[in-house]
Amino acid sequence: MVKQKATNLEQVFEVGGEIPETLATLDAVSELASSKSIAFFKVDCDKARNVSAVLRAIVKTVDYPSFFGSDIEALLDCLNETSSDQKKGMVLWLNQLHSADEALRDFSRQLNIILDDAAKFAGSKGRHFIYYVEHVGPHEAPEPGKAPARY
Repeated sequence: MVKQKATNLEQVFEVGGEIPETLATLDAVSELASSKSIAFFKVDCDKARNVSAVLRAIVKTVDYPSFFGSDIEALLDCLNETSSDQKKGMVLWLNQLHSADEALRDFSRQLNIILDDAAKFAGSKGRHFIYYVEHVGPHEAPEPGKAPARY
């Protein structure tokens, strides 16, 4: 069976999974999620320079317990539990993931697999799991002699 690509946001929200880049506008997605009573989580990944920082950003945004395992398998558990806890499901918007950074390159490939698995799990439980990952270039190199800002 060949899965057809959604041609509009309504279709994405019906079947779940990844929002195509051509349909990905933050305001439209968050408004549609709100109108359908689907939880919307926007994760700010801009400052994350390694896998651990991205995982922490996701866990903090979805308000997952502090005993999170901090690895890719724990992320899947986190997403599955979070989508199950929602009445209708969830939208996960990963904003400005610097997937071109050497420390995040392999992780960004694994992340898409995990997000697809979370979407399948949610669908099997009668929930929606919709996601978008905004991939951006690498972080700028730090200026010599200048300490990075702490956040």
